[in-house]
Amino acid sequence: MRIVALVAQTPEPAPSAQAGVYLSPELLIVGGGGALLTAGFALIKWFVSREFNRFVSKDNDLEGRLKVVESVQAEGRLVAGNVERMTPRIEALESQRADISLLQQRFEAMTIAFQDMQRNFQGYQTEHMNLRAELNREYVAREDWIRTVSKLESILEAVHRRLDKHGVPNHD
Repeated sequence: MRIVALVAQTPEPAPSAQAGVYLSPELLIVGGGGALLTAGFALIKWFVSREFNRFVSKDNDLEGRLKVVESVQAEGRLVAGNVERMTPRIEALESQRADISLLQQRFEAMTIAFQDMQRNFQGYQTEHMNLRAELNREYVAREDWIRTVSKLESILEAVHRRLDKHGVPNHD
């Protein structure tokens, strides 16, 4: 209504001699209003499409993020299932590790005992070699003694026979 009131109050300008076409103020107002209305609609359309595109891109981002979250959740469930399945195996391995530690301790003790036995054996071996050397000396001395005694006995028997032959009494 205001526009109509403004149009009614405005005096009509004189026709322009140059243009040859006369535009009335009402026509100018309607044309300008239409242009403004078209520009406003274009601006609104641009703004709405920009916001819609932002919303769609955010929605796409959210869908992508949702897919990532879902895949992470699926992987988490898979890992949790694997951990549950692996827990008894891990416990068994820890038990075996304790057994291995005990076996290592026993092996170290046996190694020390073996080294002691080896030192003792070397001592026994040295003692055995000394005894063999001493035995040879003792055996030879005994053999020599037996030979000497045998020789003396044979000489004494020869002397007894001679004495018996010559008739010497009681020569024992």
